[in-house]
Amino acid sequence: MYRIGTFCLIGLLVIITGCSSGDETPDSDLPLADKTEESNSEVTSMPEPEGLTLTLTIEIDPCTLITKQDAESLLGEEVGDAWQQEAIAPAGKSCSYSTQEMATSKKATVTIHSSALIAAEGIFDSAQDAYDRHKRAVLGSDYGKELFQAIDGLGSDACWDGMLRILQDDLYITLEVASLPVEGASSSEELQEMQNVKTIAAERTLAQIVLNRLP
Repeated sequence: MYRIGTFCLIGLLVIITGCSSGDETPDSDLPLADKTEESNSEVTSMPEPEGLTLTLTIEIDPCTLITKQDAESLLGEEVGDAWQQEAIAPAGKSCSYSTQEMATSKKATVTIHSSALIAAEGIFDSAQDAYDRHKRAVLGSDYGKELFQAIDGLGSDACWDGMLRILQDDLYITLEVASLPVEGASSSEELQEMQNVKTIAAERTLAQIVLNRLP
């Protein structure tokens, strides 16, 4: 009698256990939507950092702004290949072409000073700062005031003090067309004046070429 009762009890436990395990659905059997919802509820979103700005700076190669043909047109003679230099105070990059004949050597140079390079150098804060401080220094001297000329129609601001200087966005651009010959002057003062007029005209022409090619 006890043996029959024991068998009955075991059978009952098996039935109960089977029913209980049948009510639970394993994770692998959950519908995909339920899994996704469950997974999303456990994801904690990361807070976005405040005040973080990513700036991509692309430095301009000045030799992409003036070609050999441009230089020859400005100087009226054949020129050699372009040569590049690093500029300092303010920092920048220059591209130059010069004529082959050393006795009458002429030169055309474009220098690009970007705010990024200027700030990294640590002397000036930006292109605007470098341009403004140079302009104040020129106007602060008697010789500079006599030579200085404001130039209209180029960039956001432009001036000439022996070379053409242009402020354009975050760029401080200098342009120099040197040693252009002039004829017919009756005095050294007139010669200097004629040279200045011719140089400014050539540098304005070069400036238009450069500004049109800026990216």
